[in-house]
Amino acid sequence: MVLFSPRADALAKGFQEVQLDHEDEEEHRRILAEAVNNLLEGKFNSVGTVTLAVSATTTTLTDRRIGPNSVILFTPTSASARSEGVPWVSAKATTEHTCVLNHTSNSATDLTFDYAIFG
Repeated sequence: MVLFSPRADALAKGFQEVQLDHEDEEEHRRILAEAVNNLLEGKFNSVGTVTLAVSATTTTLTDRRIGPNSVILFTPTSASARSEGVPWVSAKATTEHTCVLNHTSNSATDLTFDYAIFG
């Protein structure tokens, strides 16, 4: 089962994409300053939410920010996920921006984790 992060689109969460060029230099500086200030406050756009596949031992996570050297950290967001244990990553694709999450087979439908991608 392939799941897509509902937070993969930065613009949907209020993060503005910073372009290299901008017609208005003052506006460009404002956008850059806002991006840097967000980073200093710990608000960065490399987070998402994933729900593990029901009655399966793997879940494929697709997120455009996943690369072959990414570190992906998980936090359970439900009691069922807490008792399930944190999934482990067995494979990161080099071109599809996916990774395979390994976990125990469970019939619970609320095995939901927040994740952060670094690198």
